[in-house]
Amino acid sequence: MRYFIFAFLFSFASPAAFAVSEISVGGSRVLEVDRHSYYFGRVHVNSMNVVRFTITNTGETPLTFDSAYISGVGYSATHSCENGLAPQAKCWAEIRYWPPFQGLHSGQFELYFKEDSAIVIDLMGDAYQWP
Repeated sequence: MRYFIFAFLFSFASPAAFAVSEISVGGSRVLEVDRHSYYFGRVHVNSMNVVRFTITNTGETPLTFDSAYISGVGYSATHSCENGLAPQAKCWAEIRYWPPFQGLHSGQFELYFKEDSAIVIDLMGDAYQWP
């Protein structure tokens, strides 16, 4: 399976902060797990940063959605991949980092398809408190 992932960042803490990144991945293994990472940077406690990933099936086989999981303190996610992905079709996943207390916070977003294919994004954020 081949995927194309496009990410952009919304910053609710600072309207001037806007980042764009692209990740292109793929392979032909029986169980394919495409691993990525995303760093939210320094975020004020009780502020929110949001990143949205656009996922494109660049393969020739349709993908059937199986499940999605988010873990880690201060992380939550929504996505539009429930209907699966036909070849060249797109869906999105939006991940929010809203830290409740200061410190380094790690997490993980996992998106699984029934065709033994998955996307895993390791998450990291650094929450700080105003002096």
